[in-house]
Amino acid sequence: MIDLSDLTEALQDETFVTELANTNIYDINSIDPNPHQPRFDENVDELKASIQNAFEELKEQEPNSKPEDGLLEPIIISPKSTGVGFVCVGGHRRLKACKELGHSTIKANCIKLNESQLLSFSIVENLQRVNLTALETAIAVNRALDTKVFKSETHLAKALGKTPAFISKCKSVLKLPKEILEDLHDDKSKIGLEILVDLQRVKDDDKKIELYEKYKKGEIKQLEIRDTIKKDKNKVEKYKQSYNFEATGALLEEIQALKLAFDLKENRWYKITIEEN
Repeated sequence: MIDLSDLTEALQDETFVTELANTNIYDINSIDPNPHQPRFDENVDELKASIQNAFEELKEQEPNSKPEDGLLEPIIISPKSTGVGFVCVGGHRRLKACKELGHSTIKANCIKLNESQLLSFSIVENLQRVNLTALETAIAVNRALDTKVFKSETHLAKALGKTPAFISKCKSVLKLPKEILEDLHDDKSKIGLEILVDLQRVKDDDKKIELYEKYKKGEIKQLEIRDTIKKDKNKVEKYKQSYNFEATGALLEEIQALKLAFDLKENRWYKITIEEN
């Protein structure tokens, strides 16, 4: 279910919920896909089969049933700002499935939304689906933040029923090397959000790509990725240490004897950091 409690003003209006209760029949060709739809994977073969099966079962009980009746849950649409036609707000895949099945009409609930409201509804509706890939989710979250429709990351998280940490993780995924992001896009990979977040925590980009490929092939598990993160952290802790010292007496003479480019003055405190290259 979409969380309407923290969306924009119009979506909080009780009229919105009331209007959604009114289902009508619309010319399917008058409805265009939502331009804010974040999905890449638009295969609707299983959904088409489900709609067709529902129609066959309904026809046994009601012989006069039409194929369009196989769609049990109406989609949600909004009138275009031009006044001609509609845009799909909720049920994008159902709309595509019915069009591919050759339906001439479709059941829908209509509500008038402006552009920012349309975007916010679309984002929430899509992000609450369980079948979005991690990359699709991350991109949708980033788009949502870019629009400024949501006042803050916390505001968006609340609308989605998620934690602010979830939003931060989505943002971090988009910082992965472009080779990984392109492969996730092209391959429609189902690699989970937590795995991608762990990969981003690996320091070296080449290592990220190597671990990604190995994980994708099933050669390693998440534990190995986290072991790499720990090794990176331990390496920094082991080989990057700072020391405080006072430049006095024999110590000052020893440092000057090394001919280092230090201009040390006696009886002054200094800090030196030793780090592995």
